[in-house]
Amino acid sequence: MTTRGTWKKSERRMAARMGGERVPVSGRQRGDQPDIAGATIAAIPLSIEHKYGRRILSARLHEALDQADAARRSPEDMAVVTVEEVRDGKMNRHLVIVDAEDWQRIALAYTEAADEGTL
Repeated sequence: MTTRGTWKKSERRMAARMGGERVPVSGRQRGDQPDIAGATIAAIPLSIEHKYGRRILSARLHEALDQADAARRSPEDMAVVTVEEVRDGKMNRHLVIVDAEDWQRIALAYTEAADEGTL
């Protein structure tokens, strides 16, 4: 079990990395607001739910992330994992998972392209 201060610090670190702010838990219900608000990429607002702990990802996702990382042909390549999650009675959910460092590279590239007017 993690202490409150530990996961709060983790949310603050990720909020800074993603260009947003941590939204305090007090006074909100599940789904009212994201954990991290104010982050955008290419002027698209992001709703970020952050999780912290030892057992967040299944072993299959860890393996996929390791495989994608090992398959990089150069340091500039980006390791990406895609997932189709099957959900009973609902549309399948399609996910893209990237490391936060790679996400920052994407955000920077979009920002530079927008500044140059090439978007």
